[in-house]
Amino acid sequence: MITAAKKARRNRIITVSVIFLVILILAIILYFTSRTTDCKSDISCFDRMLSMQRPAKFTDIDEGVIYQYTSKQCNIGSSNKKGNMEIKLLKLQEGSSQELKSLFEGKEMCCNIPKENLTATYLRKEEETLDYCSGPLKEAMYELMLRKLYTVIAKNIGSIATEMRNALLGK
Repeated sequence: MITAAKKARRNRIITVSVIFLVILILAIILYFTSRTTDCKSDISCFDRMLSMQRPAKFTDIDEGVIYQYTSKQCNIGSSNKKGNMEIKLLKLQEGSSQELKSLFEGKEMCCNIPKENLTATYLRKEEETLDYCSGPLKEAMYELMLRKLYTVIAKNIGSIATEMRNALLGK
């Protein structure tokens, strides 16, 4: 015959075992649903993971420049209608100047892109995604644009001044 003390002890062991199993199952589910899938250079894998709203990473080589795209939370006004993406420039093409390498390599930007546009093809269009991004890589891109603009203006300052003078004089 089982005594009340033995019954209570057995019930506690069963309760602790059940709680442990539930926690273990939840931990396994959480691990597999939140794990970032490394799609390497497989664009269809990356798009599939994004469409399922699963964390994914994709490495893209575009004209010798290596980018890494990682779906992750950004701290830039997230909403459930937007997908967060980190875009990192890993390596510039061979032959790039050391100045450009130090300006771009290793820099990233975090983008809060509308979910309907969240595909690898869209992300590769910097001119469209840049408005949704912030971070050191975006700043480096703008810095390079300003440098190029300054160079163009400096080279053409004479003809620009002549055109402005003619416009003011009505010629």
